[in-house]
Amino acid sequence: MDQIKSIALYNKGAYVARIEVKWQHPTTGQKGTYANGHDICATEERTAILTEANIPEGAHVYLHVDVVAGRDMEADEVFEFSANSNKTAKYRCTGTTLFDHLYYDGLV
Repeated sequence: MDQIKSIALYNKGAYVARIEVKWQHPTTGQKGTYANGHDICATEERTAILTEANIPEGAHVYLHVDVVAGRDMEADEVFEFSANSNKTAKYRCTGTTLFDHLYYDGLV
């Protein structure tokens, strides 16, 4: 499983999106959601730095996109959070509130 320190979302859609990071620790079973609350308007990109989110080291994390006034989306990819990683999982969302799409663009 790839280790990451952050998740980035580029909004190419005709809607406002917000990053939420869902997480669960594989050993303790502890789980939670981190939402930084920042709106991502069309043609904007935001990055959630997971070290700012109080997520425990080694937790499994994935992206949940909150589409304001639309259908939310979740990524299929799951990563391990590591504060020592230098990797960012990059995503891009497109479409409209009713016909939205989420694409994984890889690690950088």
